[in-house]
Amino acid sequence: MRSIVSRVRGFSLIELVVYLAIVTVVSVTALVAIGDIVQLFGRIRIERRVAYAGEVAMESSIRNIRNGTFECEDSKPVISVPSNVQVYNSSCNVINNTAAGTRVTFTIQAGDGRYKVSRVFSSFGIKRPSGQ
Repeated sequence: MRSIVSRVRGFSLIELVVYLAIVTVVSVTALVAIGDIVQLFGRIRIERRVAYAGEVAMESSIRNIRNGTFECEDSKPVISVPSNVQVYNSSCNVINNTAAGTRVTFTIQAGDGRYKVSRVFSSFGIKRPSGQ
């Protein structure tokens, strides 16, 4: 006499439910990890954009102060930055007319929504004496 177990083939309903539960948990975990990585890369990209724009703007401002070609209109410095960043809260103050010292402060912002990043940059430059 053959046993009944030898004729049964396939998976039981409980085995299928357990398998689907395991696959679902693994899939959701993988998707959440991928989403976090994408957000991190987006944030890093915006951070690098702001840092680069701030560095370039600050270097050119200080160079222009030293050369005597810096423009400060209505206590706002004329700053050139790439079109994908915005400059906010910019100011420039002439500290001492005899030394022609100028402090430049500005905030650069880039991104939108959850990737919005803003940083404050500040520096001080002194005009070189003429003839040097």
